[in-house]
Amino acid sequence: MYRQQNGRSTRSGSSTTENEEETAKLRNHINRLGAELTTARFQIRQLASTNDFDHFANPKVCWPEPDYPEASTYYYEENMRGRKTDTEMGQVIRRFSDLFAKDRVEIVTQLNCLPEFIGLEELQLKTIFSVIVLTFRSVQDSVERRRTGVWEVLESSTGGAPLPGQSPDADALDVAMYRYMYRRAKSEHGMANAKEVTAQIWKTLYDFPSLKTCTRFNRFILDCVAVVWDMVAGVEGRPPRLRLEYESMQFDSDKHLRFHSSSLRSSAIKRYVWPGLIESASEKLVHKGIVVT
Repeated sequence: MYRQQNGRSTRSGSSTTENEEETAKLRNHINRLGAELTTARFQIRQLASTNDFDHFANPKVCWPEPDYPEASTYYYEENMRGRKTDTEMGQVIRRFSDLFAKDRVEIVTQLNCLPEFIGLEELQLKTIFSVIVLTFRSVQDSVERRRTGVWEVLESSTGGAPLPGQSPDADALDVAMYRYMYRRAKSEHGMANAKEVTAQIWKTLYDFPSLKTCTRFNRFILDCVAVVWDMVAGVEGRPPRLRLEYESMQFDSDKHLRFHSSSLRSSAIKRYVWPGLIESASEKLVHKGIVVT
């Protein structure tokens, strides 16, 4: 349909469509800039308020690297082996942090293009948060179920695993079990856990069908599985091991960072945007959680 305006024929509604498309592009650009700004603020706060990585990433003693593969067991015994593990775990913590600080920006941008998620930042962030929590639960449950089953067979009289440090042989066997489960999961790219997590998400968000088509979101699930196996089992099955912290009710500056939409006047935590990390054995906080107050 055409309309006559000032002697020129124009297509009815074309200008309206162009304006809507331009508005949508501007909105997506603004959302992307907002996400990038949030990331920058998070990184600045993290650097300014905590030295979480120092304990893991900066060993005080440096020994020469072994000049043949078998030498590693000689060079990295006792404290030195522990320091090498600390460096590896520091890398795990950085990867965990990057899942929020970097990957989240890309995923929010992608989710904002899906019809059910457009303009709904809180829903987008809750969906991302659910992935890391569900992944942790899936990996933790699968590890503990298998580990407990083995110890129940071996220690039928006591009905469970010995306490850490109670027996050198028991500790060695425990590490061997963690290592076996870790390598098995890595060889399969954590697909069993990824399938379990996606099944739970699709079941919960059954009325959000477009989420299944988001390739970046599905890749994020696999990235979370890879990091969480390093956390739960330890790199190559060796301690230290990490767990999530996401159940606090009150804001604690030693444990949390406020998200940009928080109220500075309130200390009550409304929800977590990203969980914190705790070293399981020592209960030491190694990465602050991101919360909305």
